[in-house]
Amino acid sequence: MSEERVRKFLNGIGLAEYCSVFAENDISYDLLGDLSAADLQELGISNQQAQQRFLSAAQQPDAFLSDVDPGLPNAPSPSTDTATEPSTTPVEPDVAFTLSAKEPEAEAVTEGASDSAGFSMSAKAPSEPQEDSEPAFSIGSKQPVPEPAPPPNMELYKKAEPAAVNPPPPATPPVQERTEDVTVPIQPQPSSSGKGVKWFVLGVAATAMIGLFAVWVVQQAKEQESAEIQEALWADLKLYKTDADENRKGMPNGSLERARKAYDLHPTPDSAALVALAAVWESGWHFGKARWKARKFERDDEFTKLAMEGDARPAAILARAWLTSNACVLLKSERSSASAQSGRLCDEAKETYARARAALAGKKDLEWLYFESLWTEVRFINRHIEQVLETDSPDSQSLDRLETLCDAGREKLKAGPVNDVELALQCTKAAAIRKDWTGYISWVQTQLELGADKDTPSSRAVGSAFWSASADCKDFETSKRHRLKHRVPIPYNNTGEANDFCTLIGYAALGCSEFGVDIWDKQSPSSTSKYDWKGMMSAIRTASTSLYANNTKCVYSEELHSPSQLISALDRVSDRMNPTTPSYYRSTSTGSDVCAQRNSKGYPTKCVPCCDKYFGGTETCYLLCGTYY
Repeated sequence: MSEERVRKFLNGIGLAEYCSVFAENDISYDLLGDLSAADLQELGISNQQAQQRFLSAAQQPDAFLSDVDPGLPNAPSPSTDTATEPSTTPVEPDVAFTLSAKEPEAEAVTEGASDSAGFSMSAKAPSEPQEDSEPAFSIGSKQPVPEPAPPPNMELYKKAEPAAVNPPPPATPPVQERTEDVTVPIQPQPSSSGKGVKWFVLGVAATAMIGLFAVWVVQQAKEQESAEIQEALWADLKLYKTDADENRKGMPNGSLERARKAYDLHPTPDSAALVALAAVWESGWHFGKARWKARKFERDDEFTKLAMEGDARPAAILARAWLTSNACVLLKSERSSASAQSGRLCDEAKETYARARAALAGKKDLEWLYFESLWTEVRFINRHIEQVLETDSPDSQSLDRLETLCDAGREKLKAGPVNDVELALQCTKAAAIRKDWTGYISWVQTQLELGADKDTPSSRAVGSAFWSASADCKDFETSKRHRLKHRVPIPYNNTGEANDFCTLIGYAALGCSEFGVDIWDKQSPSSTSKYDWKGMMSAIRTASTSLYANNTKCVYSEELHSPSQLISALDRVSDRMNPTTPSYYRSTSTGSDVCAQRNSKGYPTKCVPCCDKYFGGTETCYLLCGTYY
């Protein structure tokens, strides 16, 4: 059907000789209006007049459909017995194509020369102008058009039509005389057709505008929903990190799914940052018992890298720092073969943490997140240095950074009511790594102060006073036999120099100056020891006096301890320090006489049952007990 309509259109505008070309190139009727002059040139229509005629008519092709064709029944090809001699009269080479509107009174034309749109085709001979029909538009050119084919046998038309009717040529467009060297200009379309085109264009434009408006409305709704999800999720995450009760419940339900939905609705740097933060938190990379998980790392690596693109938000930078820092430590401890990757991640973590702190500094609404960046970075450096200490000494830049971070964290403790104790714990370890024993004692006291709102100080905080002093004390044994459930060291179960070192600094940091004096009296540490005895002793002298002046009570006895006995013991240790051979306090008693040995307070030094039997189970009796439980 489309090919037939193309043929009729080409017949109607006098280009019937190109029907086969259009058919060979599969040019459908719907594509006529899309063809350009260059397309026509490729199809072999090189005549500029023919091109112009085609391009003008193709805008309203229905108006030019014609059934008149030599191959149709109503215009058959002349046969040998009916055809007349072809006319020898030369055909005017210059033609003009005329379109006229049909009027009710118009004269009849040959069947097939009009279409349903109300237009008709007619050929105007120079001697027979049609004065009752004004031309709608005509196309002319200075160049001659192709010579029309010979007209069909007129006798055939006389049988079907009155003799007065002039039959149209079968394969050529009507012609109209024009003056020499003067091109007939294209006339305006009929007013009715012009209005139709105008309204059509307006309709298309209106439809497009409505479509664009609908898209805009949908997009606005998506952006609004995304903003609401982000606002609610940020509130939940902040509560999770600033409310102890909410923190104990765990990560807000569906945090990552909510963040990803917000991003899908409206992908922005803010929503991408929220996805990265939720993913890293949900994976638990910051947990103390976290383990390396390759698949989760690949997922979170993709999320955080995406969030870091372009204008990365502070939360995105911090999420990337969390991921790379924990991956650095876990890879090194669990995947020795991935040391190269671990090194790259460690370097990236250091740079990203610095960038995160700079981005978060001074933002009051994100102060809680800034605090999170401080304590997690201290923890990362501590763990990284512990790994480095196995083969090398820590670099001075890392040590200075620990001091800076802990000083900043002390000022922001109130901003992190959930992880404030975590910061104090990590800074206690950092002070030990830096051999800042004054800072060590100060941070232990800070841990105790942060737990002052509870019935008793945190058992974990008390225990950390002992095992944070050295990596060698990580297996330090303590007992919960104390009635306040505090961690009490078992000095005779922890053998070696590390045990004595950690025990004595722990007692001093907890304000218990009178405990451990008997252990001090047995010490003869070497000045070349890997433990900083001299620095620790100097700090204890100053700190014990300061704690006593500030009415700091020992956590075990809840009594104010005088530093005088301790300072005297320290003086004796300093006098006998041997530069080569250290000696440690060792128990030589047997189980039969454990209750006979007393410390300076008059309590048994090794046996809990003795405390229960002879001293009524008072808490101070349990402090220096030994192996017989």
